[in-house]
Amino acid sequence: MSRVEALGSDRPEIMGVLSVVCALALLSMACSDSAPSRVAAPEDVSAALEERRPLARARQLVDAFESLDPALAPAIFDIYREARVLVDASDCSLFAGWWATHDPSAAFEAFMNSSIGGGTVGAEAILRVWMLDNPGAALQALNTAEVKENRREDFTRAVVRGWYESGRAGVWDYLRTLDPGFNRQRLVTTVLLRKLRDEGIEETIAFIDAVPDSDRRFKRNLFHRAAGVIARRDLSRAVEWSDSLVDHPSGGSLGRLVGAVWVQKGAPAEAMAWLISRPQGDWGHVAVRETYRMWLKDDRDAALAWIEGTPKDAATEPAFAVYVAALAKTDPQKGVALLSEIKDESRRERATIRLARRWHGVDPQAAMEWITTLPEELIGTIRLGAPVSDGPLMPS
Repeated sequence: MSRVEALGSDRPEIMGVLSVVCALALLSMACSDSAPSRVAAPEDVSAALEERRPLARARQLVDAFESLDPALAPAIFDIYREARVLVDASDCSLFAGWWATHDPSAAFEAFMNSSIGGGTVGAEAILRVWMLDNPGAALQALNTAEVKENRREDFTRAVVRGWYESGRAGVWDYLRTLDPGFNRQRLVTTVLLRKLRDEGIEETIAFIDAVPDSDRRFKRNLFHRAAGVIARRDLSRAVEWSDSLVDHPSGGSLGRLVGAVWVQKGAPAEAMAWLISRPQGDWGHVAVRETYRMWLKDDRDAALAWIEGTPKDAATEPAFAVYVAALAKTDPQKGVALLSEIKDESRRERATIRLARRWHGVDPQAAMEWITTLPEELIGTIRLGAPVSDGPLMPS
């Protein structure tokens, strides 16, 4: 993928043919070595925007921008503005990317004050190109611009992608400065995916392992964003990496993420065998429980058969508790009889609440006959209907 190909690759409004057109056109524009046959004029851009066929339209725009005098950019902007009903995001990215290679400051100011292309895609394309050549100026422009909060993530993503693609140092330090919420997680995933593609699994793992443990939240973010991606590419390497981190304060919960991919790959029994063979602890129990829960939803009969044929011990008990609650729909009386085999008191209580509520949804009268035999405090919790939490899925 060229550095300009993905200018709009994850924006929801750039879909199907239009996104492909934009990618192909930008790639052609970036890679063309031949001299243009003639110098383009603004009229060529106007004519291209009238073309209805996407590929022909993109080719005409590329041909025009390759030979157009950059001094005419403001005039082209006026053409785009007047033809706004014809302009889509792909057209916008092409023009904005071209203008940014010549005068990014003027381009950014113009597009930030315009809704051409249906949104901020033009300004994002400019930032991404600008970051390739002058990241300091691009960041300053963004920091001083008035940006609506609901679009800040889009602009930040453009900055991060352009920064990474420039090969300049500092992008990871910049990611550290962002609030550790969902936005940063998505951005970290974006950069990790590029790093994996450009440098491979081993380089990526070495990079993450080298992040100081003192930077706990950021390192945990890297662990959790990378585990599933690596597992989908090389499951055995992900298993090996997860095993090496089983006692790590930020990496101990990777088993759940690797186990989920293993289930998706169609080998849940192997995933469960691996998880129950590892040192347990809090995060080992979470991995066993959540991986089994995922299997139960995906293939109930196979998951039930596995747990019924597996010896019950401390390692398998988190999965066994999920199984007991799941019996509410098919054999609640058996579920009631098996509750006593759950040794952990809090786990047994949660299984009891879930079993009672699910059974009540299937057969209220029979369920109430049993529920009334439970301790008053537990009956109150069952009737309250509040969600039952198993606790966090990863370290905080």
